[in-house]
This record gives sequence, C-alpha cells and structure tokens, in this order.
Amino acid sequence: MIPEIDRRLIEWIGNVVGDVTISLAAPRDQEEGSGVSLYLLQLSSTPPASTSHVTPLQFTLHYLVTTWSDEPETAHQLLGDLTLAALDNAEMEVDLTPPVPEMWLALRMLPRPAFVLRVLVRKPRPDPDVRYVTQPLVLRAGPSVAFVGQVLGPEDVPIVGARVECAALNLTAITDGQGRFRFAAVPANLPLRLLVKAKRRQTQIITGPAADGQPCIIRMELP
Repeated sequence: MIPEIDRRLIEWIGNVVGDVTISLAAPRDQEEGSGVSLYLLQLSSTPPASTSHVTPLQFTLHYLVTTWSDEPETAHQLLGDLTLAALDNAEMEVDLTPPVPEMWLALRMLPRPAFVLRVLVRKPRPDPDVRYVTQPLVLRAGPSVAFVGQVLGPEDVPIVGARVECAALNLTAITDGQGRFRFAAVPANLPLRLLVKAKRRQTQIITGPAADGQPCIIRMELP
C-alpha cells in the first residue's frame, strides 16, 4: 500500500516540476544535477471519525520534501512550485513548520528549506456477515392461568400487606385482609420463583398454581 502512495507522489511531482530526478532516499548535502527528495520520515495514527458502519483501518504518512540543484535558484523554484501545488491539492496536507535541528543532525546535513507532506492511507474493512431474518417471526405462547396465593404466618395467621414479587414475569402483588394475592396470568406449566416480603423479613420459594384451584399456601416465619 505504501509503495502505491510512493508511485502516485512520484508521478505527481513529475507532473508539477517536469523531468527531474526524484529520490525516495534520505536527502544528502552533495547531489548532482537537479531533483526532489521525497523521504518517508514517519507514520502516525489517525483515528477515523466515529460512524455507524465498520471503521476503516487508516494512518498518515509524513514525507519530508526537499530539493537540490547545482544552482540554488533552481532548487528554490522546484520547492516553491511543489509547495503551491501541494497546498492546492485536496488529498494532501502541507506542514510548513521548519524541521527541528536534531532532525538535520540525524540526517548529517545542513538545514535547508523543506516542507512535510502528509498523506492519509485508508483501507476499508468489510461489513460483518449479518444474516437477515427471511421468515416471519412467530411467537408461540403456552397456556396461562391465574395464580392465587395466600401468605400465612405462625399458627397460620394470614399476613396482611405482604409484598409478593415474581421478577421473571415482572409481577408484584400485595396481600389482602386474608393474606391472599392474585396474579392474573402466569404460565400454566412452568414453576414460579416468588419473593415474599413482610415485616422486615423475606422468604423465597419456587412453586406453581395449585392443581385443585385452591390458593397456593406460603408460610413465613415471623418474630
């Protein structure tokens, strides 16, 4: 992918300044003739904008662009033409900040006019393989029945105002004066997990509707 960007930039430089030497190597002080150094200085991460689709893989290439010639005026002309052309190219970003002295020292050359050309590299990623539902959705509901229960304390005394919860069905009921409560519809063939709270005590049972239609008895130990 990077060599493809290299080739595109070399072609672009040739279109801008004509037939000159174009080098991908690091710039040097002693160069013959006239030419352009397109040196890949570094890569940097470029997080893509957040979208609802799969984000692409992308990063940015930083090229150090310098020119040389036996005649300084020619080198300056090359650099000026490239700078203006890059600024006018929507696919490129130009950084005209002077490189730090340490960079020139690392390259073992005297500082010279230059700019950094930033080019975004992007690789799209395919959307995940999502299988769509092609058949109509059918909900199969089993038979339901009313559930009647009675909460009793010591000596089978009805507990009034007890709170009965069935979290799985999001049902809640409060016992009446006879300690009874009622859920209008529960699955007929499935057990129910009930949580009963009364007088700062609670008990949990697993039960189902009584077969004879009588209330399901729930006993609690109270102080």
